[in-house]
Amino acid sequence: MTSEPADIGVEALLGSIRDAVIVGDAATRRILLWNPASEALFGYSAAEARDLVVEDLVPSHLKEQCRAGLARYARTGRSDILSARGVLEIPALKKNGDEFTAEIMLSPLHNGSAKGRLVVATVRDITDRKRLERQFEELSWTDGLTGVANRRRFDALLDEEWRRAGRDETALALVMIDIDHFKDYNDVLGHPAGDDALRNVAQALVAIVRRAGEVVARYGGEEFAVLLPHTTLPVAMDIGEALRSSVESLRIPHPTRRPTKYLTISAGVAAAEPLAGSSAAELVARADQALYKAKRRGRNRVESADKP
Repeated sequence: MTSEPADIGVEALLGSIRDAVIVGDAATRRILLWNPASEALFGYSAAEARDLVVEDLVPSHLKEQCRAGLARYARTGRSDILSARGVLEIPALKKNGDEFTAEIMLSPLHNGSAKGRLVVATVRDITDRKRLERQFEELSWTDGLTGVANRRRFDALLDEEWRRAGRDETALALVMIDIDHFKDYNDVLGHPAGDDALRNVAQALVAIVRRAGEVVARYGGEEFAVLLPHTTLPVAMDIGEALRSSVESLRIPHPTRRPTKYLTISAGVAAAEPLAGSSAAELVARADQALYKAKRRGRNRVESADKP
């Protein structure tokens, strides 16, 4: 026994779909179909939607791109996004002017006429999802103890800034920092006190590093790294000294050190203008060499690998 196919109306079918479904005419950019979920998402009634053009649903900086893409598809029948059944993540605009992050799936709708090329857009509000993704990303790139960037974040930013400096032909500087005699501090006062000291040192460094693009990262253990884009060696040396002085001014008592009595840092500085064949790893190595020089010369000082 066979069952007859159900007679389901288009309006009933579209009304049951939870995502916004919009059909637009590529040539006129007019909206031809607007389901109830579209009304709920954008705030326009179906009657109001008939007076809209597609670009009314995106912010001003995307309107021309939207118009041009639809015009090209209407004229040629070709679209990279449509042919790939593309999924876009772009800002969209509600009737009240609020923006939200939209996930939009675009598909062509063939109606047998070259003059009537239609586009189907399925739209979903993913604002909350993107916010959670950003929060998780920030957590994955932040050192849980000190609140500064972690090693993973530092490595990514170093690579990014190295390539940017190469393109712009500008200098990139790096300060490698180690807390002096930190093992002794931990051994005598315990790890809770050591954790407090790490947090305080991190905040003292952050207080100095203020320019856009500059980053303080916990490199590992009691080591920190400070990335300084668009910075020459002399300027980086001055910043290194400001970092050293900022930590010393905290006057965190060190139970085993004499005569300084307080927790201090040593810093190594290197700077470079990236050239063909050079690498960011070389910059790190030179800053490390300078840090070891600072330690050999008595600690609580700033040294450069480029000076004897």
